[in-house]
Amino acid sequence: MALQERHRWMAANVASAFGMADRVNYVESVLGEYNNLKKLNDFLEGKSKHRHLFIYYQRPDVPNDQGELVDAKGDAKLIITTGEHEDVRIKSRAVYFLRNVADSKPVRADVTCDGDLLFGEMAASPLESLNTGLLDVFRPIVSQTSTDWASCEGEQALEFRVTFEKFTTELSQGIQSLSGGIDLPSPEPTDVDLRSLSYN
Repeated sequence: MALQERHRWMAANVASAFGMADRVNYVESVLGEYNNLKKLNDFLEGKSKHRHLFIYYQRPDVPNDQGELVDAKGDAKLIITTGEHEDVRIKSRAVYFLRNVADSKPVRADVTCDGDLLFGEMAASPLESLNTGLLDVFRPIVSQTSTDWASCEGEQALEFRVTFEKFTTELSQGIQSLSGGIDLPSPEPTDVDLRSLSYN
């Protein structure tokens, strides 16, 4: 099977996302490998049970002696996955393709680009990416009181703004506590000999 226009568009986006714009031919050759092309075509034709497909460019994971996943030796490679059954963790960045059509409707492979297939990038920490998008893109738009809310009543718009502000604040605080950990103060030294205490 040869690559069609949609496959080439996908390859160009993958190459650009991973800083390999000068290596589009390499990306096309990887996508054109039998197993990868079958996975892509099943996804495009709606034969896969997933509406999404991830592509990573990283060294694969292998278990070490303790059973922990570590980077395999060798160079990074393109990995195509639905995120199910494969033990692949995102290490730096991933790109995704998302079907924007009914489950049974195929995405046309002879068309380069349209609204039937969406493309995006995801960082290794998707919560931080979501937080950045909400704080830097959406919150300034939502916070504008001059925004035209069309058929939404003023009271509903205000409630949405308040709820959105609360959500973004809580998300930011939650991410900060996850990434920074929790600092607990050291206990004060005591003159009590704990061995003498009895809990009979």
